[in-house]
Amino acid sequence: MHFMNPVPVMQLVEIIRGLSLAGNLQHRRGPLEAVRQDPVECNDFPGFISNRILMPMINEAFYTLMEGVGSPKAIDDIMRLGMNHPMGPLTLADLIGLDTCWPSGRSLQGLRRFNTVPARF
Repeated sequence: MHFMNPVPVMQLVEIIRGLSLAGNLQHRRGPLEAVRQDPVECNDFPGFISNRILMPMINEAFYTLMEGVGSPKAIDDIMRLGMNHPMGPLTLADLIGLDTCWPSGRSLQGLRRFNTVPARF
């Protein structure tokens, strides 16, 4: 199971279906729902679903800042107001913690499609 941080605030738990885990995962849902966590199943791949989408977005936000495209406030405001995210990617990276974002992003480098463009992590 992959809990989102901070656990007391976030409702999502990714239930990872590993290669040896067959059948119904309903027995894992009950306890999670009892503590107000919303389980969503996904297969066992690098980054699962959440980090596979989130980490490239956060990474690109840092490159956008580094390349001078916009200020931290502008980057976060555009994603918050224009994309309806509850917070911008730079604020989110700070909340998650860069010590957590770094290994999550690095785990994606082995994916075939991430090797076709210059690696930014």
